[in-house]
Amino acid sequence: MSNWTAITNLVILTLTLLCLVYYAWETHQIKRASLEQVEAQQAPCLVPDSAPRDPDAAVLQLDGITGGTVIKPTQGRILFLNIGPGPAVNVRYRLFQVDTAVAMPATSEDYLPAVAAQGSLLTHLPHQILQVHKHRLEIGYESVKGTLYSTEVTIEASVLTDMTFARGKIA
Repeated sequence: MSNWTAITNLVILTLTLLCLVYYAWETHQIKRASLEQVEAQQAPCLVPDSAPRDPDAAVLQLDGITGGTVIKPTQGRILFLNIGPGPAVNVRYRLFQVDTAVAMPATSEDYLPAVAAQGSLLTHLPHQILQVHKHRLEIGYESVKGTLYSTEVTIEASVLTDMTFARGKIA
C-alpha cells in the first residue's frame, strides 16, 4: 500500500509542477502582451508632410511616375509630422539620390532631438532638391522607452511612390 501512496504522491506533485510551469509561462505571455500594448499606445510615427497630387498628373501618370501624393513644401523645406501618439526622440534622417548608376553618398543627413506627439518639425532639407531625380528618405527614431523605429520613403520628382515603417531597426 505504501508503494501506491508514494507513486500517487509523485504523480500528483509532478502534475502540480507541470501546471505551475504552464501557469508561469502563460503569465509571462500576458506580461509581454501588456508591455506591447503600452508601447503601441506611445509609439511615434514620423512621415514627411504631403498633399494630394494634381489629379490629372496622378491619373495620367505623367513622367511615368505612379503616385497620388506629393511632398508638400513648408517655407521651401520638408516638414516632418509625428502621426503617432507618442513623442519621437533622437531623430536621424538621411536623404539619398537613388536613380544614378553610381551609389551616391547621402545628399543630406541631420539629427533632431525630438518631435512631440502629434507634432511637427521643420527640417533643413530644401524641397526643391526633390523636384528632380529619385530619392530615398530614411528616418530613424526612438520612442521614449527606447524602442527603435524607422520610416523609409521613396520620392520621385516630389511624388511619394513608396513608404514603409519598421520597428526594431533604425534607418
